[in-house]
Amino acid sequence: MKRNITLLLTIIWFVSLGYSQIETIAQWTFPTGTSEDAMPDLSSQNNANQTVFTEGGTSAIDFSKNGESTKAAQATGWDSGMDTKSWQISLNTTGYENILLSSMITAGTNGPGPKEFKIQYKIGESGTWTDVTAGLVTTANDWTTGVTEDIALPTECNDETLVYIRWVMASNTSIIDTDVESDGKSKIDNIVIKGEAATGIIPSAINELSIYPNPSTGIINIHSIENTMNIKIFDITGKEILNSDLNSSCFQFDLSDQAKGIYVLKIQTLNNKTYIRRLTIR
Repeated sequence: MKRNITLLLTIIWFVSLGYSQIETIAQWTFPTGTSEDAMPDLSSQNNANQTVFTEGGTSAIDFSKNGESTKAAQATGWDSGMDTKSWQISLNTTGYENILLSSMITAGTNGPGPKEFKIQYKIGESGTWTDVTAGLVTTANDWTTGVTEDIALPTECNDETLVYIRWVMASNTSIIDTDVESDGKSKIDNIVIKGEAATGIIPSAINELSIYPNPSTGIINIHSIENTMNIKIFDITGKEILNSDLNSSCFQFDLSDQAKGIYVLKIQTLNNKTYIRRLTIR
């Protein structure tokens, strides 16, 4: 019976390779409220060390501010920033096509931030910033006005080792229709990049690591295709609640004594690959 189940699962896996599947390449939901959130909380292997950052002379990013559900990235210093000051992320889209982008941007009325951003992309360090179709974003003091969902990125972004995406100020106007001042605040949250496996290429570094069940009531099973050297788990405040050195590809942890909520799992393999995943305990 066990042999038949294994054979069935193998057949299903091979059949599934014949169909396109949309996968999350990288996402930032800022679950911990710490500087760890500069890196994605879910990503393919090639994107584990990518970051969210600003450019053009804003303040440093504060990851401790309230977001749509957990925390968000916030910066000030957006004054006189039209076409220069921006939120940015870097990506590796190798092996993926039909790239989709989702995000949320908001601004407070206490220190009114920029009202308008436009989404642009460039390929590599020497690329040229180019507008994304339907990429104009109008913000307000809420998490609904400045939402973009599954915007298609141009084919130039397919299968590239380095793609930059930015949300650059489209005007110097604040959300209350005055000029943005130096204390103007902007927040970004729930950045999600998805894509389909390019024809003839088996993705997914995400599938190199299985975590189940997730959400969980406390018992977490982890399976990796490589032996793991170290695993760390952080709570939403950034406090390290587990740090364990291992030499195994399969292991289990019991977090049932921890509070319900979101946790961040960081795994380093013996081959120096790093995985960052979000866990939910309910």
